[in-house]
Amino acid sequence: MAIGGISLYSALIYTGNIYKLITRGDGIYLPIIGVPFAMAILGFRTRKAVVFTTMFIGGIYGIYASYSASSTFSGAITKGMVASMAISVFTLVVGHYIAPRLPNTGWVGIKDPSAVELQNQETRRWWMQQLCNFKMLFTQQYRVGLFPKKESAFVGLGAYFIFSALLALCFMQKEYLFPYIYWYMAVMAIGTTLVIYPSFEVYKREPSLVYFVWPVLLFMLLFVSSIQFMKLGHYNPMLCALLI
Repeated sequence: MAIGGISLYSALIYTGNIYKLITRGDGIYLPIIGVPFAMAILGFRTRKAVVFTTMFIGGIYGIYASYSASSTFSGAITKGMVASMAISVFTLVVGHYIAPRLPNTGWVGIKDPSAVELQNQETRRWWMQQLCNFKMLFTQQYRVGLFPKKESAFVGLGAYFIFSALLALCFMQKEYLFPYIYWYMAVMAIGTTLVIYPSFEVYKREPSLVYFVWPVLLFMLLFVSSIQFMKLGHYNPMLCALLI
C-alpha cells in the first residue's frame, strides 16, 4: 500500500528529477523488501518479529542515507543503500540468534528440491534449444529460407528502403548534409537495385553467393542504416519509428 502511494505521488504530483526519486526509492526499497526476500529464497527462516524489526531498522537507515546524501553525488546514495542492506542482513541474522528460536527456523534450506531440479532441467533444455537455434543461423538451409521467393518481396523492400532514405533526408540536420549525403544515396541506390532485381537474369539462376550476401544486406539496411539515420536526425520520433 505504501509503495502504491509513493508510485501515485510520483506519477501525479512529483515534478522534480525522476531519476533521483527512483534512486532514493531503491535505497529504501531494497533494505526493506529485498534483503528479507533474498534471505528467504536462500533458505533462511526466522520469526516474524525479527523480520519486521529488520525491515524497520533498514528502512529508517535507508531513508536517512538517501535524503542526507548530496543531490549532486549519486555515489553517496549508492553507498548509503549498500550500507543499509548490510545493516538489514546483520540485524536479521543477529536478531534470529538472539531472540528465542522457534523449531524449523534458521538455515533450513529447501526441504523438497524436486521442483528446483525440474526447473533446472527445463532451464537447461531451454538453453540447449537456444544454442541449436543460434547454430542454425550459420547453415545453408536457414539462408536459403531467408531469401525471398516472390518478386513482390524485392519490390516492396526496395520501395521501403527508398522511402525511408527520403524521409530520413527530410529530417536530417543541415550540418550533416554534405558529409553524409552519400550514405543516403547508397541506400536509395540499393533500394532501386532491389526493385529491378527480379528482372535480372541472375534472379532466375539464384547463385549461392546471394544467400550469403542477403542476410548481411538486410542487417545493414534495417539496423545499421536506420540507427545512422536516427543519429543524423537527432533522434527525431519519425526516424525512431523507422527503426522500430
